[in-house]
Amino acid sequence: MRCVWRTTFDAACGTTGAPTPVVAIGVATATAVLTGALLVGDSMRTSLRSMALSRLGGVDHAMVGNRYVDQQLATALVDSTSPSLGIEASPLIIESAGIVHADTRARANQISVFGVEPSFWRLATSAAQAPIEMPTGRIVWINEPLARALDAAPGDDVLVRIGKPAKVSTETLLGRRDDTALTLRLTVERVVTAREGGEFALTPSQSTPYNAWIPLRVVQRRLDQTDRVNAILVRTDSTDAGDDSLSTADRLDAVLQRAWTPSDLGLDFRVDEPRGYIALESDRLLLEPEVEAAVIEVAGDVKVLPAPVLTYLANAIGIESVTDADANPVAGATAAPPRAIPYSTVAAVDVGAPGAPPLVLADGSPAPVMELGEILLNEWAAEDLDARVGDRVRLSYFLTSSSGSSTRTPSPSCFAGSCAWIARRPIRASRRRIRA
Repeated sequence: MRCVWRTTFDAACGTTGAPTPVVAIGVATATAVLTGALLVGDSMRTSLRSMALSRLGGVDHAMVGNRYVDQQLATALVDSTSPSLGIEASPLIIESAGIVHADTRARANQISVFGVEPSFWRLATSAAQAPIEMPTGRIVWINEPLARALDAAPGDDVLVRIGKPAKVSTETLLGRRDDTALTLRLTVERVVTAREGGEFALTPSQSTPYNAWIPLRVVQRRLDQTDRVNAILVRTDSTDAGDDSLSTADRLDAVLQRAWTPSDLGLDFRVDEPRGYIALESDRLLLEPEVEAAVIEVAGDVKVLPAPVLTYLANAIGIESVTDADANPVAGATAAPPRAIPYSTVAAVDVGAPGAPPLVLADGSPAPVMELGEILLNEWAAEDLDARVGDRVRLSYFLTSSSGSSTRTPSPSCFAGSCAWIARRPIRASRRRIRA
């Protein structure tokens, strides 16, 4: 590399090797440009870092999730850590929203709404600043950039439209798509300056944030999330981690691991003593793969046999003519069955597998392991359908596409078998074999 540079330089300078004025000026200019670019880049990084830190106020750690947890976790963080850390925690709700001036109809989208307690303002401002006190009631504070965008002043009414937290994704079949947001009519009580924490933001950005603050209880009540939050902010007065190598973040994480409960993860253990089982259910329709793997691992540790069950909604369970379906499979697949039960649940289980539900036939014998194309119908379904052994049965259900839309898919099936009933419950059922 050095030889190539020297050869090129010598060629430009002439045979004597003395640099010409043009070359000297070019080298000096290039050096000045490169040096300036480095200085500007370093200055920009410093400025962005300073901006991000100033918008954090006194917050050192933030725990933000996509689910709501008990706000008492904030109290647990304070009570379960060393006093030397000087931890102060504030629970809050953070949601994106849109806002409209009630009179002028001026609008701003993609604003950040914070449902806060008084403790928030002790963290949102630096330690050198006196925290401001926020009253309760149906009021809202907005920062200066948002006030300018809406041309709003204290005493004006605004409409804040917040997305409702959905336990079941709207992209799935059972997700609600007709009730995804709510609107709060609030009175602007104060315009918060940058010095008072008006530009608070957890995400670094060069753009000025639009912020609105509402009393936590008001937001919780409207979102139907009593005593629950989706974020916790933490300030520490000391960086001392003690005698071991654990950082403050590690200590906070360890406290959370000990303090949270299954309900914080949207999980519920339902104990059925008469039938002798414990069911773990999720309020999000399906258990996340990580939760399922952890439960199976723990079940093995305590010598309990797990039995995964998937329950889905069928649009209809119907009986159709065996002769017609065999003669014209396409017509049999699409024609409406003469007898059908609308909106029924279908559970996928491994009958006969270790830990599976104890299903038995009507004659008292254990239900055999179901092969591909077999099903158990309880007595209610069999009676309503007037089902008989050998009848052709069709399940109709929705499949959700990648775009979130759903299509109805008929599944023609033929069942054959003997009557059965569910163990520990006096409900007989019919066992059929599917011939797809």
